[in-house]
Amino acid sequence: MASRYHQRASRGQRALRGGVAAPEREFRLWPPQVTFDARPLAARARGVGASLTPAALWRSHRLFTIAACVSVIPRVIAALGFKPALLIQDSFSYMKQSVQLLPLSELRPAGYPLVLHLLQPFHSLLLVTTLQHLMGIALGVIIYAVLRWRGLPAWGATLAAVPTLFDSRQIWLESSILPDTLFTLVLMIAVAILVVWPRPAIWQAVIVGLLVSWASVIRGNGAPVFVVILAGPLVGLALLWRIQQVGSWIVSGTLAAAFAFGVVNHFVLDSPDHVRAIAQQVRPAFTATALLLALTEAAGATLALRLARETPVRP
Repeated sequence: MASRYHQRASRGQRALRGGVAAPEREFRLWPPQVTFDARPLAARARGVGASLTPAALWRSHRLFTIAACVSVIPRVIAALGFKPALLIQDSFSYMKQSVQLLPLSELRPAGYPLVLHLLQPFHSLLLVTTLQHLMGIALGVIIYAVLRWRGLPAWGATLAAVPTLFDSRQIWLESSILPDTLFTLVLMIAVAILVVWPRPAIWQAVIVGLLVSWASVIRGNGAPVFVVILAGPLVGLALLWRIQQVGSWIVSGTLAAAFAFGVVNHFVLDSPDHVRAIAQQVRPAFTATALLLALTEAAGATLALRLARETPVRP
């Protein structure tokens, strides 16, 4: 099972890299020395460009391409229905800080207001929400690309990305003047780097550190939640590279816990997130996305459990 998994992962990596060898490089921290052979970069860039043409996307990633294009429709409807944007009390705080650039000691961190300040010359909240809609689709692209890189088939990677592409709550956040979409995208890029390169180079680790640091000032109370929720899967994925059985058990356990929490929170306990507490007009979409997310978590826990059971224990 392990050998088949690594063979599938190798095929996925070759498919995404276009079969072009990585540039040769050497690095020494002290005394400082960096050597880099940039000759393969042009060939690699051509390979990546060729893999992103419409014909190549339709040939190799047809299912996800269809899903991503269809996900544009509810985002266009949201943009037309919520003009200029969805505004709550927090939205006005962020917009006020984007104009005055208040210091970090204020209630709202300055990461998201700074982005709004950069977009201020355009005088368009629709531009802000449009960029956030593109960020939401980018989240789905990252999920799909990472899972294909790790060897998952196209249908499996697309299934994992569908909740992000079509979740009504996700689209609501993208339509709002709130930092959640940007915060999620920044952390998702950091996680993707660590998943694709489990033993990152120094420059990759620096990028991850900068992204996490930026995330901490985008949404101040979001970083602790991120650590708590993703600590288990991240540890499991890291161990999966070296100690496959232990990593598989950790991933399976954390996904099973996430599945149980989602089912209890949305369908059992009488909470604000219960499907009966959701407004009637959006309840069907909310219920569908909650069920789809639960099925995805259950499938991930089952696959990780199967991998853990089939992996022989090393002496």
